[in-house]
Amino acid sequence: MMRQVGVVGAGAWGSALAHVAQTAGHRVNLWSRRQPGIDLLSRNDALILAVPAQAVRATLMLIKPVIHKGQPLIISAKG
Repeated sequence: MMRQVGVVGAGAWGSALAHVAQTAGHRVNLWSRRQPGIDLLSRNDALILAVPAQAVRATLMLIKPVIHKGQPLIISAKG
């Protein structure tokens, strides 16, 4: 089943996870805090948060307004 997956964090880790999701057959939106269009995150079936562990809280506060109820959020922080 093809899903729309949003990856928050366009560094090496986020790009790698986006590639894996795309290879698995999903449509992927890769977003970083330096890009406009945060509202596009609400259009995804699920989100993967791929930021350093020390940035998780700040990033969640940034994207909180656009996450909708029931949208899965996978926190894949490392570090």
